[in-house]
Amino acid sequence: MLGLTIGENISYGCSSHRFTYEDIINVARRAHCHNFIEALPMGYDTPVGLNGTSFLSGGQKKRIAIA
Repeated sequence: MLGLTIGENISYGCSSHRFTYEDIINVARRAHCHNFIEALPMGYDTPVGLNGTSFLSGGQKKRIAIA
């Protein structure tokens, strides 16, 4: 994970296509991480550190990486 937001990290994998917010949500739903992201105070705009944040579990970090 880069030092960006959760949404930016999800869209990072595709440099040739600018993901829309709806695309990011759909990908997160398929990776089963939409619900816990939405429960965060800033949702998809939650900033993450270089290797994820201290409030994300290892499994949550992996789900975002899968997305």
